[in-house]
Amino acid sequence: MVVPWPAGGTADIVARVATQQLAAKFSRGVIVENRPGANSIMGTAAVAKSAPDGYTLLVASVETSSINPHVYPKLPYDPSSAFVPVASIAKSPYALAGRSGLAAVTVKDAMALIKAQPGKMTYGSWGIGSVAHVGMEMILGKADLNILHVPFNGGPPAFNALVGGQIDLLVLPGGFAPGLRNEGKIKVFAVTTADRFALMADVPTLREQGYDLELAQVLGFMAPTNTPGAVVELLHAEINNVLKQPDVQSALKARNAEVFALSRDGYASFLRSELARWGEVIQRANIRIDK
Repeated sequence: MVVPWPAGGTADIVARVATQQLAAKFSRGVIVENRPGANSIMGTAAVAKSAPDGYTLLVASVETSSINPHVYPKLPYDPSSAFVPVASIAKSPYALAGRSGLAAVTVKDAMALIKAQPGKMTYGSWGIGSVAHVGMEMILGKADLNILHVPFNGGPPAFNALVGGQIDLLVLPGGFAPGLRNEGKIKVFAVTTADRFALMADVPTLREQGYDLELAQVLGFMAPTNTPGAVVELLHAEINNVLKQPDVQSALKARNAEVFALSRDGYASFLRSELARWGEVIQRANIRIDK
């Protein structure tokens, strides 16, 4: 299982929870290998070029499947044909957060501040073309606003900048938000999933505050194209059996994620719709990396 991000992040942890039981199912070890680099491109390319035999899978996300194909015109693989969906596994929320001293309580308060101080407010991300970047542009587009984007080299520097008050806003992975909020280091204006987040049940969703959109980190497994259909079906069935186990569901919830198990056709349809939805925002905001 190739995770195209560093160890310790949401995708890495969720992948390890979901794969622990697969080793017993197949009577062999399942190795989770972290291959970070270039906003997930290095690990994704490695899987695209691997043997299509079912032994190497990609842990796919919004960035690998919905954002990078639009942001990078010269990927080292064809994103439209390099992979076949195997199984969706989990969904986790993001939170629209602000520095602790920001004079806002709700999303509308934050948007009003941006409107009242044109050119003065900032938002951060963990890189150009990241979920934090495109997701914030999606939110700002709903309010017809534009503020300065400050990209950082990875998540921790962006989180630290928000805590330190060097940026005003950040779309923060939901798992990091409750602790920082409880310690008074940040403010959280909204969660970005359709439903409220159990660990911050008092924080309303974007939709509850009049912003009709959802941002979620949906993780799944994908295999190189030409992997035999029978192998893909077997993997899909066994992964979904694992996701039905109460201890797996509890472990995911403890890591601020929930099971998101679709049929293979359902997962493929979801990926197509998300590719189009995120692509519209990327085109409008003219987000592009020419390399």
